[in-house]
Amino acid sequence: MFGLQGIIALIVCVAPPLVIVAILIWASRRPKCPNCHDAVSPDDVACPKCGYFLTPRQGR
Repeated sequence: MFGLQGIIALIVCVAPPLVIVAILIWASRRPKCPNCHDAVSPDDVACPKCGYFLTPRQGR
């Protein structure tokens, strides 16, 4: 049914939209600063943009 050209054409047509969707999902799941809503790294202690303290404070 499909030759090698058909398989390559299918990969070329399907791969770019899948990559775009994967990037959008990854970007939407990144943690955000509750103060300025800028994306932050999960390891950050404070937001690099506004300086908001991200980790819960101990001893409250």
